[in-house]
Amino acid sequence: MPIRGAAAAPRPRTSGTMDAALGRQYSEADVFRTALFYVFLILFVPVAAFFSSRTLLFDALLGLDTSTSTLYAAVVTVLVIHGVLGLYVMRAFREDSKAQKKD
Repeated sequence: MPIRGAAAAPRPRTSGTMDAALGRQYSEADVFRTALFYVFLILFVPVAAFFSSRTLLFDALLGLDTSTSTLYAAVVTVLVIHGVLGLYVMRAFREDSKAQKKD
């Protein structure tokens, strides 16, 4: 309990975000690196999955016509997007469950 009239002790200055439940400090670089990783994963992996599955799997290997191979490649892309977003959500829940276990 602070003494009335006394100046409050200065809080230590921190840069970055703090996980309040764990009392653990994340640097801004760590947060940025994680966000950037998932941004690139969400942007580039589905595009690569679309073109590689259409060209290599459905056109070359299975010999489907262009419209059918494009449709199937789009389905593959949607599944890949769901997988990548699932990874992101799993990471968020894993960090949250670690915070609850510490309490």
